[in-house]
Amino acid sequence: MQNQTQFENATVIVMLTSYSFHDQSQTGYSFLGGLCSRDQVALVSDVHALYRCLEDVARHILRVMAVDLEEDVLEKCVKNETALPQCGLDMLNASLGRVPHDCFRPRGQEVSQVTSLPGDVVDLQKLCEIMYSHKPEIKHCFVREDTGMHRFKPVFNCELTCCIWKNMVDGTLHKTTSIQGLRCGVQNKFCVNGVCYNREDWIREHLPNGSVDIRPDVPRQKTVFKLTQSTQ
Repeated sequence: MQNQTQFENATVIVMLTSYSFHDQSQTGYSFLGGLCSRDQVALVSDVHALYRCLEDVARHILRVMAVDLEEDVLEKCVKNETALPQCGLDMLNASLGRVPHDCFRPRGQEVSQVTSLPGDVVDLQKLCEIMYSHKPEIKHCFVREDTGMHRFKPVFNCELTCCIWKNMVDGTLHKTTSIQGLRCGVQNKFCVNGVCYNREDWIREHLPNGSVDIRPDVPRQKTVFKLTQSTQ
């Protein structure tokens, strides 16, 4: 494995791929009870690299820890729709209680490398082209806003927007859930898990060591477009 020493102290390793699996209903692959062995690795599909597969990652980590939940159970637990027995920690505690203590490593150490969110560094035009590869004329809607030329209207309501322009003022709008870290609002804000947060407050709380990749907010000017919305 490339850079194998980088993972030698890992308890569970999750690898993300932007490709879909041959069985497109399959969100990922993991070994049930693979903890404390060479089977401690999970592979999860993150199509278009949008980092929207948090529940899938959580479910496969639980599988490695010998807790196998049906696909919709974890989602119900997260949304608190039902008080299912599986939503408690009993199953996880019982499973981990059978695992030798030495399997958990590193002990109390935090991840040393702090990185930025994808929305800060991704090329949104290329992302639109990948997501709508069957539409060669697709463009990212807010190119001027990306370069800091808009100011008075919200950039996004935590949505990724791609367009097909018929002319300078008329086009078709395609919306999908925002990529993590995409700019939103009219001031210094960005999207995390579909919510528009103040950038500085969120970074101070969740990235205390900072990140050189996170760009400061820049002024924008107002531009008006006529758009016809369609669903993805």
